[in-house]
Amino acid sequence: MLKDIINLIKNEFSDRSNTWVVGKTSHLTHDLGLDSMDMVRLQVSIEDHYRIRFSPETTDFETVFATPESLAQHVQLQITI
Repeated sequence: MLKDIINLIKNEFSDRSNTWVVGKTSHLTHDLGLDSMDMVRLQVSIEDHYRIRFSPETTDFETVFATPESLAQHVQLQITI
């Protein structure tokens, strides 16, 4: 799951990702420079790819979208529910 999330991030931002080193603890905003619009773009991409939805009522977006690792953990939980 983690490897798939990292690849999804790299593919979604391929215009910038050739200079990135994306690891499981890379901070999406601090290390990779993603802004709020990038996060929405990533959210939609993940929702489409995994056929899940991030509920605004129950998802702490700042925590979930912090790193590839936190994203992978959240997506894995959504898939198993």
